[in-house]
Amino acid sequence: MLQIKIKISKFKAECICSRCTSDYECNFYDAKKSRVGDLCDACKDIITNMKNFTQNDLLNVFSYNKLTGEIRHKLNTRRCVKGALATYKHNEGYLQLTIGSKEYLAHRVIWFIKTGQWPDQIDHQDHNRSNNVWTNLSDVVHQKNQMNMSLKSNNSSGVNGVRILPSQRYCAFIMVQGKQISLGTYDTLDEAKSARQSADIEYGFHINHGS
Repeated sequence: MLQIKIKISKFKAECICSRCTSDYECNFYDAKKSRVGDLCDACKDIITNMKNFTQNDLLNVFSYNKLTGEIRHKLNTRRCVKGALATYKHNEGYLQLTIGSKEYLAHRVIWFIKTGQWPDQIDHQDHNRSNNVWTNLSDVVHQKNQMNMSLKSNNSSGVNGVRILPSQRYCAFIMVQGKQISLGTYDTLDEAKSARQSADIEYGFHINHGS
């Protein structure tokens, strides 16, 4: 509700921001038609102005649903509507959002909202980069994240850690701390796959690694 404090001229008035009680000057006819006409410029641009922010700052403007993974706006601002999704697609399949004119990956913002700490590296356990349900996210170091990766597109056998040799035999291997460890050469794909699966367990790779 527009609160006119004093009329300055036929069209202009000094008003009181309904969100922070700051005085601001406006064209009160236009302000009455606007979705955010009852707000001062600072409140209209509260997210745009967030160059530095705390966990509480984000909690004031965003809501995160841990069951759906969605981040939505809590407030009406110049650029967004209360209740609208705050995220949009990143070109690598992730979701992102803009805070203070800077783009952030949504899963990293979610971790900060929930814990108050920026994560080292977030692992999507089901390999779905847009699935930001809380139980699907975990903070891991880079080495651990390499233990839960999707099957590479250039894999020749269709099985993670198994390559087809020119002799048509199957070579099994595993990468641990940047070093390749040979797991042997086998006549059948099933034998090579079994060797790799045993190594995954031995070295602590995630159950979804290579899927």
